[in-house]
Amino acid sequence: MNHRPDGIFGFYGRDVDGGPVPRARIVDMCPTILSFFGFPAPPDVDGEVLPVFETASAAPSSGS
Repeated sequence: MNHRPDGIFGFYGRDVDGGPVPRARIVDMCPTILSFFGFPAPPDVDGEVLPVFETASAAPSSGS
């Protein structure tokens, strides 16, 4: 079994910034994916939205 802390993270889409992502954690995946689809993370979900969008503070606009 392997418990190394490092892994691979890839995020692709129209509004995704292609820059490097600071140290991501597995718990950051859920809030980031929810934000990508325009949903806020519930208050009891751990983690933060990773700065993967063109504007780090805003999720992509939904609609197209």
